[in-house]
Amino acid sequence: MRPLTIGPATWRRLGAAAAVLLLVALALSLWPATLDDAFITYRYARNWVEGHGLVFNPGERVEGYSNLLWVLILAPFIAAGLDVEVVSKLLGLGCAIGALLAAMRMLRHHFQASTRIVLFFGLWLASCTGFVYYAISGLETLLYTLLLLLLVLFMTEERFAWAAVTSAALTITRPEGMLCMLPLAWCAWMSRGRRESRNNAGRRDAAAPVALQRRMPWWLFPAVPAAGLALTTLWRWLYYGALLPNTFNAKIKTHWGVLHYVMWHTQTFVNYAFKSFAWNEWILVFAFFYLLFHLRRRDRAPAAVLGCLLFFVWFSGSDWMSFGRFYVPALPLIGLFAWAGAGRLLNAAEAKGIRGPRLSLWLALPLLFNLVSFYYADEELAGGGMINPAMHSRPHRAIGLWLRDHVPPEETLVVNEIGAIGWYSHLPLIDMIGLTDKTIPGFWKSGQFSACAEFILSRNPRYVALNDRQAPGDEGMDPAHQALYDRMMAIGRYRLLRTFPLTRGKNLLLYERQGP
Repeated sequence: MRPLTIGPATWRRLGAAAAVLLLVALALSLWPATLDDAFITYRYARNWVEGHGLVFNPGERVEGYSNLLWVLILAPFIAAGLDVEVVSKLLGLGCAIGALLAAMRMLRHHFQASTRIVLFFGLWLASCTGFVYYAISGLETLLYTLLLLLLVLFMTEERFAWAAVTSAALTITRPEGMLCMLPLAWCAWMSRGRRESRNNAGRRDAAAPVALQRRMPWWLFPAVPAAGLALTTLWRWLYYGALLPNTFNAKIKTHWGVLHYVMWHTQTFVNYAFKSFAWNEWILVFAFFYLLFHLRRRDRAPAAVLGCLLFFVWFSGSDWMSFGRFYVPALPLIGLFAWAGAGRLLNAAEAKGIRGPRLSLWLALPLLFNLVSFYYADEELAGGGMINPAMHSRPHRAIGLWLRDHVPPEETLVVNEIGAIGWYSHLPLIDMIGLTDKTIPGFWKSGQFSACAEFILSRNPRYVALNDRQAPGDEGMDPAHQALYDRMMAIGRYRLLRTFPLTRGKNLLLYERQGP
């Protein structure tokens, strides 16, 4: 009787299945945690379905979202009466699974990694806290990540027609997706004049539409996403009266001098990197190792796309959300270079006669680090001690439902976190940060918090909700909240109506205007 043997192809399928199962299991553990900002997208989609247009408050055309394609994808599900929160989580998890499998395929085929390296890479990526959380957060982060990996995959296989379509989808998914036109143009230009693609060891031809592509000039491929960007920008200008989403106006500090901007953003970029890769600092070292000593010409596509992603992280000045949201789209690419570098070191060790299970134990350490980090993140999301409560919309959901039941629907509310509160309350909102207002961001950027308070109260809101502190270590209100509180007390018409607990040591104070 012949012994049962498992071939390499079967091992690869088992490894992919194990990584997917781990990702699903961890995602189910975090399933209740929906990011508050996701509800902003839901509200825009709902208003569109209900005939109010792509607006947050009916009658106010301000683009307070930065994920147009995600809004358009979710709208039909809302129209069908489905639970959009559940749908967005299922779609995000599906995109995460697709991104995981695409990254494992790229590591195996493009970087020629061994089955063992691909398996450990898949388990590592599936257990990264940010990758798991943003898959079920309700946001478009993993759709964007999947499209980026598909773009790189198509470019490495010189399937530039598909790469052009994917790049166009990226420009509609997020504004910074326009940066990916640059590596597409560069790779298409570098590959111009190629007559035929080469087959690698029995693999199917990587450039299926090569005959068509020979007849197309290289510049036509980046022209496709450029045309998509032009049409989207034209529509944005005609509909919102702006060239970029208002989120850019609210978040990017364009009023600074160039030197101040460069120095502050560079410092923030470094700090944000170490914070985002806590327990995973080794991946940055191994990625640099590969990029410095083993980078090949055929690696130009993933390296160029990664460079665009890192530039955006630097340019944006990072993000307040936990688990490194801005690094999540770059995480698979950084991991590819890191694990390819680990594979080179593994080969060198085996060439020197170092073999056996000890090497596998070393490769398993990153997975162990990820699981420990994930455990603490899960505990923080459940308890809410040191994490922003907006990372888990549970308290804001309760506030929104209370407002829906106790406040007349036409009354205006001023609030800092507008997501779940706005979705469940249905009230007209004034966003203190200015995501849905074109005037407020100017006060924030210049530090004119008193003028901002004057502007907000000039709109005569009936209710104002203030956070008694922003970060757990704060001893008082954020300056913007404090300025608004001081102005309300000077007017003497606002009284504390109710206090809502957000997390340990942080509360939301709801004030009501007295009289007409």
